[in-house]
Amino acid sequence: MKSFLYNKENTLLVENKLEEKGILPMLLMMRAGYNIYKIIKEKIKYDEIIVLIGSGNNGGDAIAFAIQAALNNEKVICLRLTNKKKMPENLLSIAKNIGLKISKFKKSIFETRKKKVIVDGILGIGISRETKGLIYNSIEYIN
Repeated sequence: MKSFLYNKENTLLVENKLEEKGILPMLLMMRAGYNIYKIIKEKIKYDEIIVLIGSGNNGGDAIAFAIQAALNNEKVICLRLTNKKKMPENLLSIAKNIGLKISKFKKSIFETRKKKVIVDGILGIGISRETKGLIYNSIEYIN
């Protein structure tokens, strides 16, 4: 499998060109979510999935992943590390309509002996600030 790394500028350029062609950000997020789910399902053994959701499009990618996993009857635990107002409304609506719950971050979720896969949708390519508060503490705890 080939993998490619993109920097912030090139990624934004690609996203803008796709949007000019009528491909909406939500569709890109759903495609990303589906492909991430497919890779995890094929390559990792787990009992449950924990999805960490931040703000913006990276958080949207995480919600899209959780939607794909839930639609495939996976046990998905969604934990948000941001205010819901900073998360994509359209994806939150889909998640709610399929019964996917998104809760505040809780350390107790990680304290079971089940094999977990953790999907990180906390920070994206646009990060330009130091992590602090709940985001910093969550990353430190999970590490």
